[in-house]
Amino acid sequence: LPGDKMKCRTQRKVQSENAATGVTTSVKKVITVILDVQTVDFDTQVGQLRIKGTNTLESENIKMGASHTAEIEVHMKLSIMKECWDAVFLDRLQECTDVSAKADVAAVIMQEGIAHLCLVTPNMTIVKQRIEVNIPRKRKCGSSSHDKGL
Repeated sequence: LPGDKMKCRTQRKVQSENAATGVTTSVKKVITVILDVQTVDFDTQVGQLRIKGTNTLESENIKMGASHTAEIEVHMKLSIMKECWDAVFLDRLQECTDVSAKADVAAVIMQEGIAHLCLVTPNMTIVKQRIEVNIPRKRKCGSSSHDKGL
């Protein structure tokens, strides 16, 4: 939410100038930022959360107060800092992180040699386990090891 602070690792294009030649080069670097959150957008097509804000952690690659947009993807670590964590936010976090309690259906999806155990919720499907088994190929001579493998 706007007003919160968020810490994460992100990429930023950093420009450096060679003093002798005057040539500037730009390189993307991975940096750690603490943003004072201004806006939060979710891109459903890409599955990214874009958090725009101003930097509150000064480093050599980004100045204090510089504007930055961090793109948060699935399984990316981040820290959220609030002035006050009220009961509504804490309940929401607990509800979001306990997928097994919210799952409507547990499903097993099977193909030849592979099975996926999934939990299905109203918002997402989570693969909890993947099971693979080698299945021997069919042989012309009528070997039954393929049938046993299935």
